[in-house]
Amino acid sequence: MPPEVFNSVADGERWRHFLARGVVANQGGTGTVLTSLQPSTSLGAQRMKQYVYDQSEGSAEMRNLLGGKGANVAEMQRIGVPVPDGFTVTTEACVDAMKAEGAWPEGLWTGVLERLEALEQRTGRRLGDPEKPLLSACARVPSSRCRA
Repeated sequence: MPPEVFNSVADGERWRHFLARGVVANQGGTGTVLTSLQPSTSLGAQRMKQYVYDQSEGSAEMRNLLGGKGANVAEMQRIGVPVPDGFTVTTEACVDAMKAEGAWPEGLWTGVLERLEALEQRTGRRLGDPEKPLLSACARVPSSRCRA
């Protein structure tokens, strides 16, 4: 599938369409580019890892797992600083995807969808809803944290 670019909140309902079909968003200078995901089967039979954590599950001590931004925002929420609710994809997910030549590890996509649904329920907002949109931001993990 060729990449599709989304530039506005008005495109939100189309986002939900692609999210339901296994597509990942990468923020770029011209908007958000969506590309297909294929789950990884090359990692063998290993235990299912938890690749996605709600902010409320994190803390500063989880820096290696959640990355600096994820751990710090979780810690701010934990101590009562008012920060927007969210979730974090772990650095392990990045490493496992790199080991699998870019394929997402088993369980990651399901984890993202589950956390997104829970976030929508907690906030009363929905990704793609024109009346009460759920606004989100993505941050990249520094490459030094994602060594395969």
